[in-house]
Amino acid sequence: MSTTAPARSWNAMLATALLAVRKVVAGSKPGEHLPPTRELASDLGLPQHIIHTALRHLVDEGLILRGTPGRSSRVRDPDELSPGQIRLLQQVRDRIVRGDYQPGHALPTAVLAINSACASSDARRALARLATEEGFVVWNEHGPYGPGFYVTGPHQARAAFEKADVAAGSP
Repeated sequence: MSTTAPARSWNAMLATALLAVRKVVAGSKPGEHLPPTRELASDLGLPQHIIHTALRHLVDEGLILRGTPGRSSRVRDPDELSPGQIRLLQQVRDRIVRGDYQPGHALPTAVLAINSACASSDARRALARLATEEGFVVWNEHGPYGPGFYVTGPHQARAAFEKADVAAGSP
């Protein structure tokens, strides 16, 4: 009877992949492409599906942007918005302009994060950008519902929306 080393568990392989890819990300510049999945798997001696799972985790954490077919994933610039953050910003803008969110309305950051498929920290960062760059919302440390992001007045929101549209080149 031969004895073989026990197979590494899926969780142990995923932990190994996450640590290794995080090291690659830490040593890379924003925008730099990661090695292809096949190469990472070969270098680490892990199955490709484990590397794919690790990359999905790092996308969810906002460290990398997932590659498209034929292009590897790349390190995300901290100032670059994730797809979830872009969805969140668009949803909030639309709701403010439609009047769904009234002036003084507290924005439910956790709910917006879930609806936009991004982490709560990414939702807060996106709302902070909306506050500082577009004027749709404001951070109020002493708001009526506690610290959080609150909608500005409708005229301010519409003016900020029109300003953003003009800057984006919309007619």
